[in-house]
Amino acid sequence: MDIANRFSENPLLRPSDLKPCIEGMEIVCLLNPGVFRYDEKTWLLLRVAERPKQIENKISFPIYNNKGEIEILSFGKDDPDLDASDPRVINYRKKDYLTTLSYLRLVCSNDGIHFFEPEGYGPIFGKARWRPLVLKIAG
Repeated sequence: MDIANRFSENPLLRPSDLKPCIEGMEIVCLLNPGVFRYDEKTWLLLRVAERPKQIENKISFPIYNNKGEIEILSFGKDDPDLDASDPRVINYRKKDYLTTLSYLRLVCSNDGIHFFEPEGYGPIFGKARWRPLVLKIAG
């Protein structure tokens, strides 16, 4: 017994339906939407993943630098220190880097099918510098 039916017009949104928020980047996927009703509209809180537009024979990916700004690293695909075998993670000189940068974005709809970006709700980016969490287990 099915408890839900897939909407025949899926997907409701595609990466090409939104403009990238970061100059020189492209949206590669829209993920994990949270759905809620507010002000007589259906809202989606999306995780948006962007990456640099790829250049032939290069691998490029975004990072936050020490100043907390987004920086693009780019390496030749033939670089012996580069392992790009996993499309989600680049390993360069024994360090792992995510291939995309994610942030949150709100879209809304009057009919629950056709979504748009409302004015006054900008993207939500992380601001703090990442610090590894070290857990000590007793025993």
